[in-house]
Amino acid sequence: MLEIAPNVAFWTVVNFILLLIVLRKFAWKPILTIIEKREAKIRDTLDRADKAQEEAEQKLQEYREMIEKGRKESLEIIEQGRQRAQKLHEEIVNKAAGESQAILDKAKNEIEIEREKALEEIKATVADISVSLASKMLEKSISSEDHRELINNAIKELD
Repeated sequence: MLEIAPNVAFWTVVNFILLLIVLRKFAWKPILTIIEKREAKIRDTLDRADKAQEEAEQKLQEYREMIEKGRKESLEIIEQGRQRAQKLHEEIVNKAAGESQAILDKAKNEIEIEREKALEEIKATVADISVSLASKMLEKSISSEDHRELINNAIKELD
């Protein structure tokens, strides 16, 4: 079996303690310094990463706001264009309606004038024909002026 030699165990413990003292004096401080530097570097990197994350989120929010503002402006421009088009449409329709009404009124006036002229011509023609017929029938000599007056009086009575 395995025997523990007190002499060896003692020197092993002494060697171990001496090793710990030497390590503590010469190696522990440099290792802790390296670890602290590494920790500080990692902390600094994490802080910069957090700041970069915050800046990125802020920029993202700014971009989203700019996009929303641009969208709203484009919708406003589209709405203004639609309103202008509607207004222009109404103006054109109103102008066309006014022009068509003016043309219709002018045509009605011209028709009425032409109707009056035609009636006057018909009256004159009827008067001439009546005078001619009356003079042939009566074979009496009445002046054409008298005949016209008689016919005009008869026409006025008919109207």
